[in-house]
Amino acid sequence: MRVVVRPWWQLELAVAAAVADDAGALIVAAGADGVEMVDGEPTLLFITYPGTLPRAAVYERATRALNELGLELPADARLVERADDDWTERWKEGLAPLQVGPRLWIVPTWITTFTPPAGAAVIRLDPGMAFGTGQHATTAMCLALVDECLAAGPVGSQSLFDVGCGTGVLALAAALLGARRILAVDNDPIAVEVTMENAAQNGLASAIEATTTPLAEVRETFTTVAANILAPTLIEMAADLVRVTAAGGRLIASGILRPQADEVQDALVAAAAQAGRTRFRQLQRREQQEWAALVLGD
Repeated sequence: MRVVVRPWWQLELAVAAAVADDAGALIVAAGADGVEMVDGEPTLLFITYPGTLPRAAVYERATRALNELGLELPADARLVERADDDWTERWKEGLAPLQVGPRLWIVPTWITTFTPPAGAAVIRLDPGMAFGTGQHATTAMCLALVDECLAAGPVGSQSLFDVGCGTGVLALAAALLGARRILAVDNDPIAVEVTMENAAQNGLASAIEATTTPLAEVRETFTTVAANILAPTLIEMAADLVRVTAAGGRLIASGILRPQADEVQDALVAAAAQAGRTRFRQLQRREQQEWAALVLGD
């Protein structure tokens, strides 16, 4: 049988060693599949992006991430389209079933011998070199918090809004955990397509609605809203994120570098106060590696 190898992008650039770790984390959070680093001064970054992205979108995602650190995309950054398959097996090494919440497990699709614990909810996913699948700290924290928030309410009464759905893993988790209504949105049509492909693979396609509808146009409210997005976007969306969070509900904000957590919290609380929700406040804060995740609510 002939193996079909899909093209993929490799962006090569150099950054100062002092900011390499933060740059790599932000680049992955902004939509890269993965980053390999070659230590030195400067540090070389070899960044992998899906081949389905247009060239301009690759540059836009990398630029957005670097701008978070006050950096510009280097003029000598090199973008190469590749179709070799060396990486397709290399990044699988060491990946194993991962528990990401009290009830949630992420299991790579190629692992067929895993027996989940009794009562576990298992998402089978083909990890795209770790982004949006539970392997990255921001997603892992967000998944654990989704599990806890949905478990806190009456069975069958919970709903989830996944803002910036990526692979759809948060929506898949909510469906497995019994949420009655699940909406996933992303401004990238490819993310919406991938979300529904992953839902179908897990037998959950009928439980999830995925769309490119802008957040500002969503008029429903949800008992749990989860936004695993970079801090400036969370701040920009603060008023709408609060608006779609039902009274007494929970807003999970992730994708935040630790030094930015207070700024994000303040923006969300201020937006709630402006909307008359004076009891809206931070209920929980988690930290993992250089990242933070917040839970806010009335």
